[in-house]
Amino acid sequence: MNFRFIILFLLFLSNYLLLAQDNPDTSSTDSIPPKKWKTGGVGSLNFSQVHLENWAAGGKSSFSATGFLSIYANYKRDKSSWDNTLDLAYGLLREGKDPFNKSDDKIDFSSKFDQKSFLKKWNFSEMIQFKSQFSPGYDASDTIKISDFMAPGYLIAAIGLDYKPSEKFTLLLSPLTSKITFVFDKELSEK
Repeated sequence: MNFRFIILFLLFLSNYLLLAQDNPDTSSTDSIPPKKWKTGGVGSLNFSQVHLENWAAGGKSSFSATGFLSIYANYKRDKSSWDNTLDLAYGLLREGKDPFNKSDDKIDFSSKFDQKSFLKKWNFSEMIQFKSQFSPGYDASDTIKISDFMAPGYLIAAIGLDYKPSEKFTLLLSPLTSKITFVFDKELSEK
């Protein structure tokens, strides 16, 4: 296991444990505490069909189905914030009488912890990101497997400074970054 990754992971864990400790406001017991978590998301399920029969210009009939889900859970308290996103997508396409092929396949999880610094609009930041896919991918001939779940899978950990001039823009500068690539499929890892 990569020594840098272990150190980065321990730093993330220590900050998350500190953030999880609850410091209730004892000055007012009757007031409702402010909402710390903001959650939400968007999803879609799309179907498409094209039917061509005796079409002079050529082409193939096709059918496709695609699903997408993007959710977030963000936590903010005092000078700390923790932003989490999960994007999932999967799609299938069938042209003519050919078998179904993947048209989209994505698993993308990102988690970023920020702590206000002494500089205005700059935060100390730690980020971790995981990427992979749901099912096997094949080459153009549909016979040779070229990818699968966790083949490859990517884990990225970074520590740095986050420039956040507004709620809609953020720029992470991370001089300490570690990227680990996993290939759990023995056949693919030997290639």
